[in-house]
Amino acid sequence: MTNQDQKSILSIENLDVDYRVDRQNVAALRDIELSISKGARVGLVGESGCGKSTLLKTIMGVLPGNAEIRTGKVALNGSDLLSMDTEERRKTRWADISMITQSALNALNPVHKIGAQIVEAIQAHSNQTTIQARAHAAKLFEMVGVPPGRLDDYPHQFSGGMRQRAVIAMALALQPEVILADEPTTALDVIVQDQIFERLFELQDQQGFALVLVTHDLALVVESCETMVVMYAGVIVEMGPTHQIARSPQHPYSAGLRYAIPDPTADREPISIPGSPPDLSVGTKGCRFAERCPLAIEKCVEQSPELKSTNNEGHKVRCHRSAEMPDHLEQFQHQAFWRNNAS
Repeated sequence: MTNQDQKSILSIENLDVDYRVDRQNVAALRDIELSISKGARVGLVGESGCGKSTLLKTIMGVLPGNAEIRTGKVALNGSDLLSMDTEERRKTRWADISMITQSALNALNPVHKIGAQIVEAIQAHSNQTTIQARAHAAKLFEMVGVPPGRLDDYPHQFSGGMRQRAVIAMALALQPEVILADEPTTALDVIVQDQIFERLFELQDQQGFALVLVTHDLALVVESCETMVVMYAGVIVEMGPTHQIARSPQHPYSAGLRYAIPDPTADREPISIPGSPPDLSVGTKGCRFAERCPLAIEKCVEQSPELKSTNNEGHKVRCHRSAEMPDHLEQFQHQAFWRNNAS
């Protein structure tokens, strides 16, 4: 949770990131403010291209060459990661903070045995001998549900679910305090997804690391994460206790995501949000969601809203009309309201 009463282990302040694409600057992230406490489980949601993966890559220090961090601070236990030199930053990866990527096949070197890759990661950050590191890797395999006898297999010999478990084992190898999971079950069937998430959450409960989970699956976040962060077009539009946002979202985009989830107990069809995200290579002076928003007024088009605290502890929203949202929630559940009122 992002509760101020708990010590923040990872804090992000005033973060702006651009991509240089076809000689144009694309405003990938703007004004990102986020604080994550030890042991927290945070769900980061939003449609494709909203900046979720860029945020995780910024934290890890693995942005592509065409990216530029314009301003900001990313602090892990009070130390600014962005001001560290290359060697200092390398030492934090795996040991203090690690990442589970979308595609395990891309994360693993196809020409090296999986066990050797885990051993290499362990020895790069510790004084363990090869025998000790291999024994450690075997225990990690057992933790994630992979037979230790598979250590000498190559990535192509594993199923998709097994590869993902191996990547989770690598992420856990040095007991980091923060794990970033970037859609870790993409392309896996739903049964395997459930198995992997169940194991990952069990391991978090056992080891106490903070987990930031990037996903398109809002239902998973509602079921599993105590804190939700909603991103749209490179900005955080709402964040706070998951139950609060799921029950009474105060940003129209959050409401759109919420009511896009099929609900067998409700007498309605799931909605879809009309339109598409804005072109981030073109400057936007107002709210980035204004063109798709049923509540947008002239102020929304002309003036960018700030991320402000609501009356509920730990709940923040970036919307000029957030105070009026409770009066419109029933309307947001119907496709006609979106279709007839969006700009």
